[in-house]
Amino acid sequence: MVETANPEEFSTRQKKKRPEDFEFLKLKLDGSVARVTLNRPDHNLLHEPMLRELADSIDLIGQKEEIKLVVLDSACKVFCGGIEVGEYTSQRVFQMLDAFHSAFTGILEAAKPVICVVNGPAIGGGAELAAFGDMVIATPKARFAQPEISIGVFPPLASTILPYLVGPKKALELVLTGEPGDGRTSARNGTD
Repeated sequence: MVETANPEEFSTRQKKKRPEDFEFLKLKLDGSVARVTLNRPDHNLLHEPMLRELADSIDLIGQKEEIKLVVLDSACKVFCGGIEVGEYTSQRVFQMLDAFHSAFTGILEAAKPVICVVNGPAIGGGAELAAFGDMVIATPKARFAQPEISIGVFPPLASTILPYLVGPKKALELVLTGEPGDGRTSARNGTD
């Protein structure tokens, strides 16, 4: 017998937060620029509430015609350390994937350029977050890595988007080795 699942059981989606209620992001609107700052010390680990705030902020920005540019940066030394591993449990996987999908889809559908300023490590989901921006400004402190392979997991978003960004050979190298690189080496497409 097949049971029909109730979608409400698999979503923890609450009403959208207002920017002044954000706990893990700072949102500043300044003329035609919106600045979204990741602010979950020390490593900006992504968890469901932070991803929901990111989706809410991008949705709000998308509704404001006067905003022409989105800058995504970090208040911490780490741009983003990826997904908080404790969030990936069998009881939470649907909620986490829904929040992850909402945030990343929001960035793609914002219809405004998103510039990611990476001034520190961007690891796993953090590197994927940067990759979803229209442009990445990587300072000398920036490091990018997809270390999921070291725990026997394949990074789903990285494996689909990286070939378009850095070429198939470099993407395969980044995903299969999990080795970190700086902005220059991570951007090379393996043809040089």
